[in-house]
Amino acid sequence: MYDLPKDQLTNTEMSILRRLRVWIVALAITCLVAGIGIGALLAGRPTVAQSGAEISRAPEALSASFVEIAKRVEPAVVKIDTKTTAPEVAGRGNDDEDKDESSSNPLLDMFRRQSRRPSYGVGSGFIVDAKGYILTNQH
Repeated sequence: MYDLPKDQLTNTEMSILRRLRVWIVALAITCLVAGIGIGALLAGRPTVAQSGAEISRAPEALSASFVEIAKRVEPAVVKIDTKTTAPEVAGRGNDDEDKDESSSNPLLDMFRRQSRRPSYGVGSGFIVDAKGYILTNQH
């Protein structure tokens, strides 16, 4: 036998590569046709909606209310930062039952040893009253 240079392929290898390319193209076309077909099916479905009168009035009323509130409290924009600490797990008592239970449950011991992480939140809002009431967007 003789060795071919690395950049040349045998006829068998070329035939295999041609067949592989044909299968890849066929699979891509099948996926494309299936995607278009599923999209057409889903686009033809009627959507469940409320009556047109309710939908057209709600955004206008909400927009007008928001504009009115924003004009009144424009200089009173606030940023809200919150931090909550995780509750501590009840400590182990001196009872013999607690010691037996915890020593037989290594998973429970593992969770008791984990550190408690604080939870943080960020939000914004407007001061809407002289008493300090704040209207937020539910952050």
